Amino acid sequence: MYLHLHYQIQDQSFHTNTNILDTNKDQRDQLVSHIELKQLDDKNQETILKVELNLPPNSSLHRVYLELPFDFSPNDRILANGFQSWTETKSFKTTETLKAVKKIAQPIVQPFGDYQFYDYPNQAGIIHAWTYACIQKETKANDYLIASLNELSAYTLIIADTNKGQIQIHKDCEGLQKTGNWNAFELYLAKGNEQTLFEQYFQHINTKHQRKKGVEAIFDQPNEGVAGWTSWYHYYTNINETIILDNVDAFQKRNIPIELFQIDDGWQHTVGDWLISNRKFPRGMSYLTDKIHAHGYQAGLWLAPFICEHRSTIFRQHPDWLLKNHQGKLIKASYNFVWKSWMYVLDFYHPEVQIYLQKIFQQVFEVWQFDMVKLDFLYAVAYHPPKDKTRGEVMAEAMQWLRQIIGEKIILGCGVPLAPAFGQVDFCRIGPDVHLSWEMDLLKWVNSRERVSTIMALENTIFRRHLNEQVFLNDPDVSILRSQKNDLTPTQRYTLFFINQLFGNLQFVSDNINQYDKATLQLYQSQFPLRKKEIQQVEEKKACYIIQFSIGDLKYIAYANFAETPFLISHQEEENTLYFNNADSQHYQSLANYIIAPYQTVCFLKIPINIQAMPQLAGSTGHLFPGCDIEEWEQLGKKNVKITRHTKCRNNSTIFIYHSTAKAITINKQSIDLNEQGIGKLRIEVPNLA
Repeated sequence: MYLHLHYQIQDQSFHTNTNILDTNKDQRDQLVSHIELKQLDDKNQETILKVELNLPPNSSLHRVYLELPFDFSPNDRILANGFQSWTETKSFKTTETLKAVKKIAQPIVQPFGDYQFYDYPNQAGIIHAWTYACIQKETKANDYLIASLNELSAYTLIIADTNKGQIQIHKDCEGLQKTGNWNAFELYLAKGNEQTLFEQYFQHINTKHQRKKGVEAIFDQPNEGVAGWTSWYHYYTNINETIILDNVDAFQKRNIPIELFQIDDGWQHTVGDWLISNRKFPRGMSYLTDKIHAHGYQAGLWLAPFICEHRSTIFRQHPDWLLKNHQGKLIKASYNFVWKSWMYVLDFYHPEVQIYLQKIFQQVFEVWQFDMVKLDFLYAVAYHPPKDKTRGEVMAEAMQWLRQIIGEKIILGCGVPLAPAFGQVDFCRIGPDVHLSWEMDLLKWVNSRERVSTIMALENTIFRRHLNEQVFLNDPDVSILRSQKNDLTPTQRYTLFFINQLFGNLQFVSDNINQYDKATLQLYQSQFPLRKKEIQQVEEKKACYIIQFSIGDLKYIAYANFAETPFLISHQEEENTLYFNNADSQHYQSLANYIIAPYQTVCFLKIPINIQAMPQLAGSTGHLFPGCDIEEWEQLGKKNVKITRHTKCRNNSTIFIYHSTAKAITINKQSIDLNEQGIGKLRIEVPNLA
C-alpha cells in the first residue's frame, strides 16, 4: 500500500510515494509525522490504519491518497455510499459507469453533489464512494470493507478501479493551506460477512450515535420507529393554518397513534427570514404548536439555516453575511424552481451569522415551543471552504455547532454529507426525495445522482440500512398511499410503504387521510404498533430484493421487485416450514414458482411445523407484518392459548393458529376447529376508538 502526496511549499512542488509497510522512517516524505498500522486479530481480517502529516508554514496540499492493489472478480459488486443524503447509493456491478452531469444541467444540478470536486471519468469499471465502500464477493464471507473512522479533517473519497485492479483512498483537500499536525487518514479495513463488517465498523467509529435524552423523552420507543405527518409531499409550499389544523384533526378524530406532526416549507416569510411566519399563518406558530400539543402530538418545523433567497431581508440588508468566492462573487448552492430564486449561502464563520442563527433556534424552541427541527440543504455550508479548512472540516464544525446550540431538542438532518452528521443528528434522511411517479426521467437523463426519484429513494433506503440505530435513526422520506395527486400505481405505493416500514425509523406520510377509502386507511393503520426489525440478509437478483428479517421471535422473508418485469421465485425451501402471506390470507408449503409481479412486494411469515405438539402463531391480517399485532401469547396448555392484541392496533384482524396434531384447540376460551393443514382462525374486532 502506497501513500501518495502532492503538495507545494512556497513555490516548490513535491510529488512523493511512500510504502506504508516500510518501517524505515528515513524513506518517508518529510510531511509524514506518524503512520500506525494496527492488526486487530491474528488472521489480519481487521486493520486500523492511521496516517498523520505535519504541515510546515506556507504549504499547500493538492492530493493526498493511498493506493492498494485489489483482485476484483467479474461477479463482484461494489456497495458505494453516495456523497450526501440525496445521492444515489447502491450496489454497483464492476462494469457500470458513473456519469457526470450533462453540461446543460450543470449550473442547477452540480452544487447538490460531488461533481465540482470529483472529476467523473465517465468510464466503465470506475466506481467511487464517500466515507465507506464494501466490495461484495460471491462468497459472502469474503466481503471487504473500507471505511473512514474520522471525517473531521476532510471527506474521504474511495475509488475502485476494477480495470487497473486497484483502490485509491483520497482525502478531499485540494488547495488546503494549513500549518501543524493534520489527521490525513484513520481507516478501518476488514474482511468478512457484510452484516458483521458494518457492526464491527460502528464499534470502532469515533462518532457513534449516543441517543439524546430528548429523543427518549419525546418518543416512547424510538428504536421501534416513530410515525408522523409532514406537509410537503401533498401540499408543498401551498400550506396555511387551516390545512395544518384540518390534518391534525383528521388524525385525532380517528385516534391514530402517530407521534410527530411536522410543518414543512411554506410557513416562513421568505427563505432565510425565519423569525416570522407569513400571512397564511395569521395567528402565528405558537398557536399551531399549542393545537398540535393539545392533540397529544410533538411538533416539528422545517427550515434551511445556511441558505437564503434573493427576496429575503438578510440578502438585502446583510450582504456581508453571504459567502463569496475568492473573486468576491456570491456562492450559489443551486437554483430552486419552487422559490424561483438561486440559493445563496451564509458565511457560517461570520460572527453575526451565528448570532442570527442562535436567535432563530431560540425563537423556534423557546418561544414557539417546537420539539423538533428538520434542517435542510445543509451541504451548502461547506460548498466553498476557506483556504485553511477543507469542505469536510467546515461541514463537521457546522454540524457540531448545530448540535451544541440546539441541545437536547430533536434534529432531523437532510441534504447533508452523512459522516459529519454521525452522532450529531437524531434522525437523518438517507435518500432523495420521493417522486410522485416511479422515476423522474428528465433528471435521470441529465445524470443527476441527487434527483427526485421513488426508485432511487427505495434503493438508498435498502443500501444505507447499516447506518440505522448506529450513527442516527434512518429517515427514508415519506410513503404515499393516497390515490390523488400522484402517478404511482397501487402496487408501487404499497412497495414504497413496505420498504419504508421495514428499513426506516421515521414513518412519515403527507396525505390528507380524510381522503382515504376504507382499504387505504386499513393499509395505513396496519403499521401500528411499530416494531423493531432485525435485518439478517438482503440479496439482489434481477432488481428483486430478497430480504430475510425478524421481528422479535417471528421470522420473515420478503420479495421486493423494483423491475418492470415479473420475478419467479425458484430458491430451495426451508424444511418443515409454512409460509403465510397476509395479502391473500394463504398458507404455502412451497414458494417455488410463486410470481412476484412488476413493482410488487410480497412478505411471508415463516412458520416452523412439526416441531412440537403445541399451538403456534401462524399469521394475522391486521398488521403489515403478520403476527405483529399480538402483544401477548400465553400458553395455557397443549391445546389452549390466550391471545392479547396490542393496544395500538387499529384494524380488525383474523388470527391464524397452527397445531401439528390437534383437530381443535381453544383460543381465548373459544373452541376453534383446525383444517387439514392444522390451521384454525379467530376473528378479533377492534373496539371503536374514535
